[in-house]
Amino acid sequence: RFKIIQFSYIIGVLIAYFVARYIAGPINTITEQAELIADGDLRADSSEKLLNREDELGTLSKSFEEMKNNL
Repeated sequence: RFKIIQFSYIIGVLIAYFVARYIAGPINTITEQAELIADGDLRADSSEKLLNREDELGTLSKSFEEMKNNL
């Protein structure tokens, strides 16, 4: 019984780690792009991988790209 709990805990930690990376990685990329734009550097392009996402992070990335192009 204890081994099942240990196994479940390890699986839970691994799932949490990968979900956090899936979310945090794109947020860090978008943050870096926002910092470049704030510094006046409009040459940085958004990652195609981010622009093609169909979730909130993709929408945010598209909005930053549109903002950059309109400046």
